[in-house]
Amino acid sequence: MADGRVGGSQMLFTWDTNNLCIVFRQWHIRSTPGLIFSLLAIVAIGAGYELLREGIRRYEHNINKRTETAPRESPPPLQSSPYPPAPGAG
Repeated sequence: MADGRVGGSQMLFTWDTNNLCIVFRQWHIRSTPGLIFSLLAIVAIGAGYELLREGIRRYEHNINKRTETAPRESPPPLQSSPYPPAPGAG
């Protein structure tokens, strides 16, 4: 859409801030401060995503550690054998 319409399909690296779309067609940049704010917003979104991933990793690690250190259920009691013990068994 090189005919000047808003939100064209060219999302290439450019220093031109006129009619620039970032990430979504609705995210439209019209000025240099808008571009800088958008770039900072993208960095913040990425950092937030990585923070969320790290939090999930730590949560899963703590759950696994608790599961490993939790007392295990004792095995069911052995059934007594209807046969007498073998000679010499103790």
